[in-house]
Amino acid sequence: MFYFLSLFNAGSFLVYAMGCLTSERMVAEFQRYGVPNIRKLTGILQLLAVLGLLIGFKVPTIGATASAGLALQMLVAATIRLRIRDGFLRSSPAFLYLFLNAWLFALYLTGHHPAGR
Repeated sequence: MFYFLSLFNAGSFLVYAMGCLTSERMVAEFQRYGVPNIRKLTGILQLLAVLGLLIGFKVPTIGATASAGLALQMLVAATIRLRIRDGFLRSSPAFLYLFLNAWLFALYLTGHHPAGR
């Protein structure tokens, strides 16, 4: 289950990061969020986190750092979504990925991941 969720997480953020870096739709979304100046940085940080999640299968400290970083990003995203009054459906991915990454981080911290056994 850990590997599946980690790979799902990494794949999701890979797609989102590429969108941040290349998509005109994401340019408009970051304008709507009120933070157009952090779009490219968000994409780059997410690409680095994807690499960290994958490396984390062998080096748990890097996986923990990546999942913590993504949880922090999703906390900021969820806060922005609340601030701009997005509805439940539009906001739910930020909250779901916040909880997923916080859970992965907790697994790393407690040694309850495959590399920790």
